Amino acid sequence: MVRLPRFWIRLLPALLAAVAVWWGLRPWNPPLPYRLGDVPTRDLVARVGFSLADPRGTQQARNLARQNTPRAYRNQPQPLIQVRQELLQKLRQLTDANSWEEVPPALWNEFQPHAQAGAAEEPPTREQEEERFEQFRHHLLQAARKSGSLEQALARVLQPLERQGLLKALQHQGANRSEIYVIPPDGGQRLRVPVSRVLIGEQSQEGSWLHRQLKNDPALAPVADALFAFLRHRLAETLSLDRAETLRLEQQAARRVPDRIIHYQPGQLLAPALVPLNEEHLELLRTEHRAWVVRLWQQGELWPRIFGLLGCVLGVLLLVGAYALRRCPQLWKTRTRYLAFLVLATASIPAGVYLYADPWRAELVPVLLLVVVTALAFGRQFGLIVALAASALIMLALDTSAGEFLLLLGVTGTVVLLLGQVRSRMRLLQISSIAALMATTITLLVAVVEYAPMDRYLVFRALHAALAPLAAGFLLTGLLPVIERVFDVLTDLKLLELGDNSHPLLQQLIRRAPGTYNHSIHVAALAEAAAEAIGARGLLVRVGAYFHDVGKMVEPKYFIENQQRGAPNCHDTLAPKVSTLAIIAHVRDGVVLAQQHGLPEPIIDLIRQHHGTTLVRYFYDRACRQAQEEDETVLEEEYRYPGPRPQTKEAAILMLADAVESASRTLKEPTPAQLANLVEIIASDKLQDGQFDECDLTMRQLDLIKASLVKSLVAMYHGRVKYPGQEESQAERQPPPGTAAEESRSREPESRPGSGGSEAETTLSLVRSPKA
Repeated sequence: MVRLPRFWIRLLPALLAAVAVWWGLRPWNPPLPYRLGDVPTRDLVARVGFSLADPRGTQQARNLARQNTPRAYRNQPQPLIQVRQELLQKLRQLTDANSWEEVPPALWNEFQPHAQAGAAEEPPTREQEEERFEQFRHHLLQAARKSGSLEQALARVLQPLERQGLLKALQHQGANRSEIYVIPPDGGQRLRVPVSRVLIGEQSQEGSWLHRQLKNDPALAPVADALFAFLRHRLAETLSLDRAETLRLEQQAARRVPDRIIHYQPGQLLAPALVPLNEEHLELLRTEHRAWVVRLWQQGELWPRIFGLLGCVLGVLLLVGAYALRRCPQLWKTRTRYLAFLVLATASIPAGVYLYADPWRAELVPVLLLVVVTALAFGRQFGLIVALAASALIMLALDTSAGEFLLLLGVTGTVVLLLGQVRSRMRLLQISSIAALMATTITLLVAVVEYAPMDRYLVFRALHAALAPLAAGFLLTGLLPVIERVFDVLTDLKLLELGDNSHPLLQQLIRRAPGTYNHSIHVAALAEAAAEAIGARGLLVRVGAYFHDVGKMVEPKYFIENQQRGAPNCHDTLAPKVSTLAIIAHVRDGVVLAQQHGLPEPIIDLIRQHHGTTLVRYFYDRACRQAQEEDETVLEEEYRYPGPRPQTKEAAILMLADAVESASRTLKEPTPAQLANLVEIIASDKLQDGQFDECDLTMRQLDLIKASLVKSLVAMYHGRVKYPGQEESQAERQPPPGTAAEESRSREPESRPGSGGSEAETTLSLVRSPKA
């Protein structure tokens, strides 16, 4: 199986991520660099000719079509049919009469127009009435002969009136009032009828359509006035508004109206300068932008942009990768973290471009997520580099103004700079609030520079810019456990959880090796103060100190802090090499226990590195004395810890604090001068032994660490006032000279086999020569 070199294992995923980012930016389809509420600094004109549907004009035309559509009325002609039958019956009575005397006066008056109108004229004589009657009867009989029957003659004139119906008054408002549709009772073909022909008030007047129909009929013309006099007061309403059919006709008329199209020419104004863009402006700009992109494709002008943006993405990748190789080695520490970072960057940058069209400044959310996760996982300096790179790529992809770049970089940079120690979830919300204030400020300042009007649109844009960091803060608060797990990030919140005494591993240490736990608490206090003095992660060192000696609880009897005073020391019966192996094993056992309990890798590194490759001097000297007596050779490498040496400042601080705390316990009545001398000796010994060669600890920082350790030790061993009688009590408890207890006590400070490290032995061998 062919194995790729380590360089290509790193480079290939990065190149694939760069191509994915480039593809996600869609260089072949440049996005519109405007959104709702933006204020253009110049007049925006059409670059190409295009056509745009006019929805407002279309809607107006369709509304007009609905207004002009005649309303539908349903006809029920039965009342008019009854009037025709009544007329036919009374005409037959008149034609059946042999003389005028046989006609009832009331019946004859119904056919007299002037009598019904109430005209004030001299009444006709008997002879005149008889003459009129004879003429009327004669004309009726002639009409019957011409039409076949009198019924057919009346039907020919009145049936059209019955088909179109009659109406007292229109039953609709605000629409077409000149025509209506009449729907017959059987639901057949509807008729389009002028309103003047269906209003009863207009049909009951002389000269109306009905009157003209009677006049124009050849058979009924001689008696038209008499027939109209009978009909005019008997016309009945037969039409009623059909709302469902009317609505259907309106919709049908609206659908027949074609869409209105507006044609724009190149150079035509689309949006004026210094006026906030509204929805109408944006629709114009979007349509023009699509037409412009199509023209670019047709003319082949997009290819330079496509390859140019690919070059920019690769260039940014090269710069970020070069910085990471030199300044951010933790990015390559594990393949999972590296790939997770690439996936996050690949998703966040195109998402920022895609969300730019949203007026709520949503593009800030994915960029903030990317930058904050980067700062938490790989340091704030690398987070700033990623913020700069992401802001530049988004600005290039959007082809927008420098104001957007300033907003992205200002907000993300503010968050990274404030993201020092996040020891509570409320801290994330506080940082988000400050970032929101920064976003509002930058938005207002950019608006002032670009001469944007100070109106409510600007206020809305500033508020929108503030909401995005707040939303990102709440989102990050909820996603923080996921981020810690995926990116193996050891945040201060996680450290605070690990540093709780209720942790199962610490509880086991308390029960099985209480002396070691007490030693770890003191080391934690010393190390945290020293780390804070040089700007290192004090909380990380403190929590690491809690766990640095957990391996001692596997065999606590080999370590003197867990042995009972006066009890025999188990190392007295062991060979120096065996004792050394027992002492050194606590580092390996501690790493195994930490891994079993799921401790983060930085804590495990502190456990593994807190002794470095130091020499277990007590047992080495003891082995040398035995070998000298037996004329043998002792290898120093066999009495050193396996390492590695401290790789970080935190590990170096923990090494010094552990050594100083152990050695300080060998001093009977420590004074500040003795403690300062002790710290100086231990630090010099570690430095000369090369334990700090693999971490970036400077001499200036080492001096600050030593000063902090001395200060903490002096505070730890400060003097107390002795109460009356205390001196006598101590004298009574002093063992008599020459006893075994006195001999054991006097030897203990000089020989602390099994103390868990070489600190006390090294210090004593340097301060004063060991006893033979």
